[in-house]
Amino acid sequence: MSSSHDGHGGYGEEAVRLVREVKRANESGQFAPYNDGGVRNVKVELKHLYDGIHVSLKLRNAVVSQMSHPDLADPASQESLSQLSAGHTAAAQMNHQAMHRNKRLLLVYHRARLDALRDMIWELGGGAAAALAEEGGTRLELSNTTDGSNDDTTMNDTENSTSMPRQLSGLPSVVVQAMSPGELEFLSNYRQLLEAYRGTMLDVDLSAPLVPPKDLFIDVRVVKELGEIVTESGTILRLMKGDQLFVRRSDVEKFITLGYLVQM
Repeated sequence: MSSSHDGHGGYGEEAVRLVREVKRANESGQFAPYNDGGVRNVKVELKHLYDGIHVSLKLRNAVVSQMSHPDLADPASQESLSQLSAGHTAAAQMNHQAMHRNKRLLLVYHRARLDALRDMIWELGGGAAAALAEEGGTRLELSNTTDGSNDDTTMNDTENSTSMPRQLSGLPSVVVQAMSPGELEFLSNYRQLLEAYRGTMLDVDLSAPLVPPKDLFIDVRVVKELGEIVTESGTILRLMKGDQLFVRRSDVEKFITLGYLVQM
């Protein structure tokens, strides 16, 4: 097996770059755009490795057949053919290991992104996130497109929406725009599961912090204008950019998480 199938690097390098990318994003607290090009390159590499395994095994089987030929029964010929067979076997095994590694790295990349989305959903809460979306969040159009024809278009482009129901994401638009179609579908399905689970515990706020806050009221400054809103407690707040307010923490925690407010 050659060290590179395209002359630009060894097997697995593209997949390693994806993992490093998602690791940097997690460490910086950012949600990076889905690297569709990188994922596609790894898939192409997987196909190349898979084809290489079949070629190596086909050559090995041909050598094994030659070893049973009467004209090649002498020890020297048998030794030569045995070494050749072992070489093809080793090539197939190396390609298989590289293929397995690429698959694992792809799983790590996608799992890390889904974990980040899941954590954001829990941080924002179910019903509160939906309420926020109605006030100033992102209205999300989900697409169930399964082919790759729209890879270079905006993921949440309403023109590409098909039969998936419209959902309220409650996530910042920069996060929604960074998601892949598969991640958008995951977001929709996970939120439905979360809402169903929350429905069995109407008196418990599952999104509430595990550590109780020290102060019930806090000073905040508005960095992104939201206008007039009604909080979960029924309080009416007018959140204009640059304003400073002394408010109930529980009324504005979700807005702080989304970056609309900062605590003083």
